[in-house]
Amino acid sequence: MDKLLAKSFDFLIEMIQLSRTLASLDNPIISKSLLQCSTNINININEAIEFNARRSSISKLAKAAENADETLYWLKRIEKDQLIKADFPVYISDCQYILKHLLAAAHS
Repeated sequence: MDKLLAKSFDFLIEMIQLSRTLASLDNPIISKSLLQCSTNINININEAIEFNARRSSISKLAKAAENADETLYWLKRIEKDQLIKADFPVYISDCQYILKHLLAAAHS
């Protein structure tokens, strides 16, 4: 789980930069949405690790998975709309990796 937390933190740093770029190009709604859901991935993983109760951890992991799914939506939307040039295949791949591992952890 610690590896997933580290991966989600690194991903968050990338999403913060991407959100800043979007905001500077006058896309505040998309910027805010992307920042909020990507931040919540890391927050919920961190809280899942801190909770010792299995039920609470599963709930937090499920919330993180929902946020990862929303982040994936925004990344695909930004890429399709060609709002900015960025390394979207890498961002999408990283988000899919996080989502896959969250779903596996939530169902184990």
